[in-house]
Amino acid sequence: VSGLNELTVETPEARDGGSFVDWVTFTMNFPDLLLPGDRILIRAPPGFQMSFLLPGFELVVLCYGFRWLPTIWPPPLPPDVDPDTIPQHLIPIRPPQRPPVPEGVPTWASGSSVLEIQPTNLSSELQWAADGAWVMRMPINFTAAILSDFEQFLLLIESNASNFSNLTANDYVVPNAVELMQRIGLPSWAVPAAARSQIQTQGNETVNASTEYLVLRSHCLDMFAQDAAGNYMNDDFNWSKVPLTADTQVWYDFHSYVFLNGSVVSSDAENFNYTNYTIEFNISQNVTEATNFSDFGFYVFEEIHLCFRAMFEATRFEIDGTAAEEFCLSNCTISNRTQTECIVDCLFTPIARSQVRCTALPAGGLPDGAEDAAQQLLPKPDCAAQVQAFYDGAGMEVNDSNGTNDTNSSNSSMGAPTCRCGRPTEVQTAVLWRSKFNLTAEVEAYRREYEAAVRLRSLDASPLQAEAMCSDNQVEMHIQSTDLHPDPQFVNSTVTFRFEMRFINPRRPPLDFENNWIMLHSRPSDSATGSTGNEDILSSDAVQSWSVRSKLRYITINRLTEVLRPTDPAIIHFEFVTVNPADSMEVQAAFPIGFDFTNVYLNSIGTDDGNKPPNVGRRLLWQGFTSGIELRDGYRDTCELRVNFDKNEYVRFELGGILIPWTGGQALFNMHTCIGGFRQDEIELCCHEGEPPENPAFVFKVPYRLQGLRGVLMNQWMQQAFLYPIAASMKTRLGEEHLVSFTFMLASEIVLPPRASVIRVIVRAPVGYGIQLFEEEMDVRDSAFLIEDPTVQIGDGLRMRSIAFSLDFRDSDATQIQLNLPGLTLMRTDIEYRIMFMAVTPGFNSMRIPGDLWVIEITDDYKQLMNQVSEQKGSLTDFELLSKVNFSCEATRAPPEVVIVLEVTLYELGEAFEYPNRVDVYAPAGYKFLLSCFAPGERQRLQFNFVSCRERWTLFQGNYLSGAILMAADAGVLPSDMPMKIRLQALTPALTPAMNDFFVVTHQRQGDAAWGLTPSSFPVSNMQVTNRYTGVAGLGIHTAIPLAWGGNIHIAGPLLYQIRCPISLVLLAPDNFHMPNCTHEDSVLNGCFGLPIVGDPNPNPALPLCDPLHEILLTWELPWWAQADQDGDGDDGDSDFGMWALQSGDEFLWSLTIQVPFNTPTPRSSNVFRVRVMDANKVAIDGNLWLPGQEVRTIPRVQDFKIWFTTPVPATMMTVAIHFTFNLTLPRGEEGNTPLRVIEIEAPQGMELKVRRPADVRRLRRNDFVAVTEWNWTDIFPQQLWFGLDTEQNVSGTFHYAFPALTPTKMPVDNLWQVKLCTDSPFCTTNLLTIPIPGFFFGQDPDEPLSDEAQEMLQGSWALRTSLPSWSLL
Repeated sequence: VSGLNELTVETPEARDGGSFVDWVTFTMNFPDLLLPGDRILIRAPPGFQMSFLLPGFELVVLCYGFRWLPTIWPPPLPPDVDPDTIPQHLIPIRPPQRPPVPEGVPTWASGSSVLEIQPTNLSSELQWAADGAWVMRMPINFTAAILSDFEQFLLLIESNASNFSNLTANDYVVPNAVELMQRIGLPSWAVPAAARSQIQTQGNETVNASTEYLVLRSHCLDMFAQDAAGNYMNDDFNWSKVPLTADTQVWYDFHSYVFLNGSVVSSDAENFNYTNYTIEFNISQNVTEATNFSDFGFYVFEEIHLCFRAMFEATRFEIDGTAAEEFCLSNCTISNRTQTECIVDCLFTPIARSQVRCTALPAGGLPDGAEDAAQQLLPKPDCAAQVQAFYDGAGMEVNDSNGTNDTNSSNSSMGAPTCRCGRPTEVQTAVLWRSKFNLTAEVEAYRREYEAAVRLRSLDASPLQAEAMCSDNQVEMHIQSTDLHPDPQFVNSTVTFRFEMRFINPRRPPLDFENNWIMLHSRPSDSATGSTGNEDILSSDAVQSWSVRSKLRYITINRLTEVLRPTDPAIIHFEFVTVNPADSMEVQAAFPIGFDFTNVYLNSIGTDDGNKPPNVGRRLLWQGFTSGIELRDGYRDTCELRVNFDKNEYVRFELGGILIPWTGGQALFNMHTCIGGFRQDEIELCCHEGEPPENPAFVFKVPYRLQGLRGVLMNQWMQQAFLYPIAASMKTRLGEEHLVSFTFMLASEIVLPPRASVIRVIVRAPVGYGIQLFEEEMDVRDSAFLIEDPTVQIGDGLRMRSIAFSLDFRDSDATQIQLNLPGLTLMRTDIEYRIMFMAVTPGFNSMRIPGDLWVIEITDDYKQLMNQVSEQKGSLTDFELLSKVNFSCEATRAPPEVVIVLEVTLYELGEAFEYPNRVDVYAPAGYKFLLSCFAPGERQRLQFNFVSCRERWTLFQGNYLSGAILMAADAGVLPSDMPMKIRLQALTPALTPAMNDFFVVTHQRQGDAAWGLTPSSFPVSNMQVTNRYTGVAGLGIHTAIPLAWGGNIHIAGPLLYQIRCPISLVLLAPDNFHMPNCTHEDSVLNGCFGLPIVGDPNPNPALPLCDPLHEILLTWELPWWAQADQDGDGDDGDSDFGMWALQSGDEFLWSLTIQVPFNTPTPRSSNVFRVRVMDANKVAIDGNLWLPGQEVRTIPRVQDFKIWFTTPVPATMMTVAIHFTFNLTLPRGEEGNTPLRVIEIEAPQGMELKVRRPADVRRLRRNDFVAVTEWNWTDIFPQQLWFGLDTEQNVSGTFHYAFPALTPTKMPVDNLWQVKLCTDSPFCTTNLLTIPIPGFFFGQDPDEPLSDEAQEMLQGSWALRTSLPSWSLL
């Protein structure tokens, strides 16, 4: 519960509706201490306008008027009242007595603003003033000063000043240093001194640069000079007679005086001995023990005496002719005889003169460290003549002793004219002082002290001075520390704060319960409570506001129901105040044309509960309806009522069943009442906004209807239709995120009203939708012009341009969004607009309302604030949404191009009332359901659910899919049957489809009911096959299913390859492996059917060439002698062969002889090996139809690969020799960027090449050998050996080398040696060619013996090395 604060509001004179109220006084008092961070909110009744929008680059909200008033402090206690006798809380709180406000500038600068001259800011306000100080910091940056002067010159040219109208920038003359100093305000007599300062401060090779300040200051010398004893010397010298050639001098000294009780006791405060004086006070403490002598009446006063001396020679006549004649006449008259020569000499003989005039300056009257740089005697000011005339007329005389004015005249009470240094005895002079002290810092310190003192006095008057921020009908004040008086006692509950405001009364009187001024005092909640960002209301108050005086006939005609279809009837509310009684009334809808009252009815029932307001005027709190109203007739745009109205009666009733026009505009009504057939009250064409002026009515507006409104709902697949062509063709579903797009045109132009700041688009969704409130997923576009869009996948790649918008998060939620269109002031009728956003569809159909609508409104912030109907509106029937099908599709294994069984499990087919009479299952592209698609036994198992399953092709956006169409029995598919498993037969494709999605679509008699998909379902599982080849192919196979005797393996290479029969070598196989038969002739082989054969003299150029030997068929036939061992029942019996030729999981590695074409087959799909496993009936049961072949290398070209070896024994040393021939010379200059430099020999896994010294590797050919310069090895890579080639010789001849090897304890599975032709070692980053060579087994002998030549070189008689290895890896 908050506290009660106190708010008072002055009642203004202007109380008419919509009138401007000028300066109303408010007071407020709070029970809590005000602290920084507090917020004060003052809310006027609804309709009050406290602010207005100031147009500009940005719209600024300003108060109509707000200002703080001084606080009325209570009177002080009477002098005879002792404060100690009064309770503390009763002592009046008043600001303390403050010392005088300090000067804003130092004493030496008083009289004018102190300006630190910046060379880049040369303006007239910087010119020296005779009554103040002018400051310049040295040295001056002449370059910057000249640039600034040039800018001033250009400004004068642009201003077309009379003296500059014919000049251009080329006419500018760069000033010299003297001219520049004079232009920035320095008088000519001070320029030399300033120049000397410039030279001294800017530094040179021997003197460092420094900073110095020049202060030009005028001084009024109003004191006569003093003699040695301190007496003033009367001097009636006329200083205007001082010649310009006079020598001048300025000096000053400091004086300090000690006052005791107002009397001077010493003129030397520094050396004054306080102990010599007796203090006449009743105190026991001796003055010598005091620390603060001011407590005893002592006061020290300091001042500066500044004197100016002029030294020159002049005759007495030049100084004062009249006085000179009198002087010379009296001095040259001897014995009553006048001496003429004496008089001439006396008058005209030059006399050396030294005239001195002084002034007393207060302490600080000169800058710290001031030194005289230059001085000049100034002429008398223009006002001096007026001062002299005043003195002459008043009979005043000047006291020569102290320079003060005394008079015996009766006019002595009259003040002399105010004139600076204009009295007769005053002399005006100017001095250019220089100082090394930082005068800028001194001036800044004075300024800060002055501003702080002024601010404190301002807070003494108004302790609270927070800035007011107005908005609509409220004023907010966020209190900061600088807004509060520093003393908390002046901002607590004892102080009442006062301020004034201006505002505008509401156009209509607020309701009684709303007609209050409300004030809230809040404070941010403690962050420890976890309510960050919240506020606690400390106190509040509500004050009854004045009654706004509206005129009679308060007319309100409002449409209560929203009309979204042309056939939707509307209910219209009427209310008004009568003037005269009436027994009948007629209501006619005049505009827009199209109102229809044919089916009108009275929608309100009269309220006879005793609460009907008396006939004394309007009572807004009464929400009943007027009784005694009956409907007489309704036709076209008019209806007649039978009524019983009193005079001044507040009437309220509602009419329903009215069809409003489908064209928009301000609704206008003609209404009149009658009694006895005579008209009583009436109003015509009521009413446009603001009419009648004396009592504006409120009449609803009929919204304009959006033209050509259409909407699109796009799910994630529709948004990427090119990537998901099948899913994109399906209908939208429940419970998914969609892109919603509405396109429309306007029925009339929308112009942003002056009182509005932004146009708004409102979109309301049907029940159940959830709009995503993410600006980055929204867009607003128009067709003013088109722009390129790389994401557009159809058409010309163009789309509507996007326009700026912002989402109003405050008024947006999951059911509606409000989009602001900043910067858009006009919406035209000749272009289309589009709104795009993301929304989640309802989760179930049960959440939806049949026939629900999407609603789009165009309005602005002002209309919303005033609760006005949107200017334009449109509606669209909700989109069709299907339910989701939840299912899975699995297969044990899916070999390529094999008939498999698919297990489809249906978990959910939508809501209970949507269960179908047909279920369609569609497989990915490449699959084909069998004509009768049930797996064996499924028809009988599902006979009560489905009557049939037939295969049918269906077209989806140009893509044919094979589908299994399952027709349901009557009530065959029900929710109680879920989950339901269905086994279907289909033929797999050769490869996994790019879009590997299965679809299920359900149908009812009314159409589609639901659909679903399983994205990225099981892939086509190829059997494990590897192929490596150059001259001899190595083929590795892993069987996933067993192969019975009589089974086959079909191997097909690219069309131009030749695969030779039989298997040349079995490198890996089970112990009981039997060699299959190999043939090129079999009916299952395609051969080259229809294709031209290699060697055909006239091949068809449109068809690829084919070699009939590119495929073979391997058949495992059970030997005839083993057939007798098989039992009659098919069991293995005691036969060593068993019933399976190949077991599941067996691994094989065979070597086949192949012939590689000269070029790599193209395209890539032609360079593919295919392997199929077929049963005895030659039906495919497994395979791998995508084994990409290697690139055929034309350079280098090698052949005749052989391997020789000594008898291999486990874990023993043996010798291995590798032999191959370059059958094409490789010229070194034609290799390009990949020259052959290294031949790498790599042994199978587990076998190690045991080379320990260079002699362990032996070349086995004397002539025509490959130019090898070195061989290298390392223990880090024990399976590899590198042979470096001579890069200067062409690569040709035969490579035949032998080397030692250590066998493993068990031969590896991948028993292949590899020869790599590389450009580098040891990692062969650029591999030109890799050649696999089948290895050997323990106890095996080589196929061919070594030649005699090789045998001799191996045994050592011809063991030669071309060179020692240059390096080896350790």
